[in-house]
Order: sequence, then structure tokens, then C-alpha cells
Amino acid sequence: MKKLFALLTVILTVAVTTACATGATVSVFGGSYFLSDPAILEVGEMDETTYYDLSFNSNDTEGLKFSLSDGSQYKTRVYTAEYNGQRCYCLETTLNVNGRYQIGETSTDVADTITTKAYFLGVKNQLKALHSERNASVHGVATENGAYKLNEYAYTVSTDYDDKNATVTFQKTKGEFNLAEGQTTYSDVFKKTYLDNEILLFAIRSFKLSDSFSASFDSIDALAKLKRTLSVASPASSNASNVITKETIKLDDYTNDSEKISSVETFVLNMNVSGTYTGSVIKLNYATSDSAKEGQRLIRMQTSLMHDRGSYGTLTYTIKKVEKD
Repeated sequence: MKKLFALLTVILTVAVTTACATGATVSVFGGSYFLSDPAILEVGEMDETTYYDLSFNSNDTEGLKFSLSDGSQYKTRVYTAEYNGQRCYCLETTLNVNGRYQIGETSTDVADTITTKAYFLGVKNQLKALHSERNASVHGVATENGAYKLNEYAYTVSTDYDDKNATVTFQKTKGEFNLAEGQTTYSDVFKKTYLDNEILLFAIRSFKLSDSFSASFDSIDALAKLKRTLSVASPASSNASNVITKETIKLDDYTNDSEKISSVETFVLNMNVSGTYTGSVIKLNYATSDSAKEGQRLIRMQTSLMHDRGSYGTLTYTIKKVEKD
């Protein structure tokens, strides 16, 4: 069951865990998005909402099929806020995954939702976490006695930080978990470069991306009850031949602050999931710093939906609209 929940964390909340890599330093925080205004290095004025459409390509998996329905969407909003009297940023996200599972002769319609909220400081303080929370109501595929089974889960996770430590509180409201309810404290989380799980995709925007980028940092995987090392890297770092490090993404009906944009040049980045469970490569496309108005934002993400026998398809997030206030 722990393996299943680790996979749910990766797929639906975009928490990515990898094997050890070379340590990151503050030098990775050099992206043009934050350097465009020196005030943002501290905590500047910001209010930006981004919408992503979801699409799903199903694999030919005997006895199991998933199809996506209308209303599926990923939405993020980052804005200037205050937490416990401290000026900071707040990132809110909502993921809605509507669809239908077909397992054998049984069809089940689902409407999965995960919402997150995270408070954190500016680049000058390496996006230091103050507080985060996640509320999830999701489904997951497992196997039981050789047959596929659809399970439903609901839970909340919150993380509070002081100057050195993190305290994670886990509560379940539906489903069976190996993880006991209650609090877990992690010591000295800021000893190395650390990012809260809920801001990972946003944080990459602030890195100094390139076609040979490679970095790692720590984050807490609350459902696995572990602090892990995460890595993000260009395919060039794998030393494989004929790798693609940049890609121009063609877009239909994408608008950024009311301006229609038909294509964006992007850096290709990979997240590799390993450790206590096996996962697949998550492919990310982030706008280059030369792409007008994009501020190194996430343009597209592709991840496999997994069960304990492998993948049953690929879920793709593609940027649709950006609104700025």
C-alpha cells in the first residue's frame, strides 16, 4: 500500500523523488523570472494565475482502461501574501482529474481533486518554506489476488516550519493507509538546499536553466514518511547520444495576459523517480529565458499513470492561459 500512495503522490501532486545526485547550491537560483525585478529577490508584488489543460493517452493494458472527461484541469495561482506577520509568497494549486475507469466489465466515474497551499520566501532566501497544506480526494489502481482493483482515498497533510525543523501532520478521511495519523518532525531540513513539496514545479522557474542543467535538493515525502533527495536534469546530463535538450512547443489557443502565443521555445528537463519504489521518467518543458513573457514557466509536463504492474497511460499537462493582476 505504501508503494501505491507514493505513486499517487507523484502523479497527482507532482511530488518527485529520485536517487541521490550532486548537491545543489544557491547558484541554481538565477532564473530571469525573478531577476527581472530586483525587488522580487526579496518578496515583490505578484499575482499570477496559470491554467493547464489535461489530456491522456491510454496504453493497451488488458483488463484496465482509463479515459479523461471534460472539466479536467490544473490551475496555479502565486501571489504576494503574509504568514504569521511575515511578508511572503503564497502558491495555491487545484488539480481536477475527471474520468472513467474500466476494470473488466465494471465502469466507475471519478472526479478526483487535490488542492494545495504553500507559503514561502523569495529567492534571496532560497524560497524558504514557512507552511504548506494539501487536501486530496483521489482514486488509485492496485492489484489484489492478480486482479486490478480501484481504491478511493482522502487525506490532508500540513507542514509547519521553524528556523531548522519541519513538523508534518497527516490525517486520513477515507481509505486504508500504512501511514499512521499524527505528527512527524524532521530535523535540520534547511541544512542543505530544501524545497517544500508543494512548490516544486514553481521553484524550477527560479533556477538558472540551460540545455545542460542538473541540480538536486531535499524535500519531504509526507506519505512515504521520508526526507528525500530530488534531482532535475537536462537529458544531456545522461551522456546518451542524440538527446533533445530544447524543444519548440506548438500551442493552440494559448493566451498570456490576453496575448495569443502560438509557440514557445523550451528547455527539456527530466525527473527520475526511484528509491523505495519504482517510477518512470517525468518529462518537463520549461520556457527558455529568451521566450517573451514566459519567465521560465512550465509549458508542458508528461507523466505516466502507474499501478504496481507498470504504466497504463500518459497524462499530459499543457499550458492554456495566464492571467496577471
